[in-house]
Amino acid sequence: MRKWREAIALGVICFILLLAIIIQMNTIDEMTREVGGFSLIGNQERRNDYLRARTEYRATISELQRTEERLANIRSLALANNEEYAAREIDLTRYNAILGLTEIRGNGITILLDDNRDEEARETFSVSGLLIHEEDILNIINELFNAGADAISVADERTEQRIVSTTAIMCDGNVIRVNGEIIGVPVTIRAIGSTTGLYHALNRPGGYLEILRNHGITVLVIREDNVAIPRFEGIHRDDYIN
Repeated sequence: MRKWREAIALGVICFILLLAIIIQMNTIDEMTREVGGFSLIGNQERRNDYLRARTEYRATISELQRTEERLANIRSLALANNEEYAAREIDLTRYNAILGLTEIRGNGITILLDDNRDEEARETFSVSGLLIHEEDILNIINELFNAGADAISVADERTEQRIVSTTAIMCDGNVIRVNGEIIGVPVTIRAIGSTTGLYHALNRPGGYLEILRNHGITVLVIREDNVAIPRFEGIHRDDYIN
């Protein structure tokens, strides 16, 4: 009984933290609109508020993750002698992995992308054709899912973003945003799935990677036995589902 009371208490804490994250995300979205573009440079006070909100958001996310880990441990102990509930816990863990709510590992591939940095190429192609755009990332992700990828992430040297059903990949001026986070070059795309299937699907003749290579974009596809993809740190919105 005590374990169940602890589980309920931690569940309430998770709910409160989740509400705090939603509020902070809305605050950050509003600040991003107000402080975006050139005004970010010209308004130091708003910029500081934005960065402070981002720091608080990340701290709350970390606290939520620690609380969820404690809750998972308590659930495991409470369900140790109950086969029916243990089976449901296995299903829950699997569904959370599919939704992107947990970090996962498995066989797959890593794709490394970088702009064409050859100065002489500017004489042949337009500058736009030498750069990686949001549509390039979208096309590669679509090819990966079509090839049977179970999970995908997009990363640069600062952040790694899990691709979920609500992920937005967009061009924001001269930068790419994934889940609202700026992604710079070089770009790393990780996918979990059949290593051989994903590799050959991406490198097939006439595939999208071949088109990028023909424009001098640096493309490297690596087969890996242990690809790690982080959890989705945003909020799944379902405001219009009855």
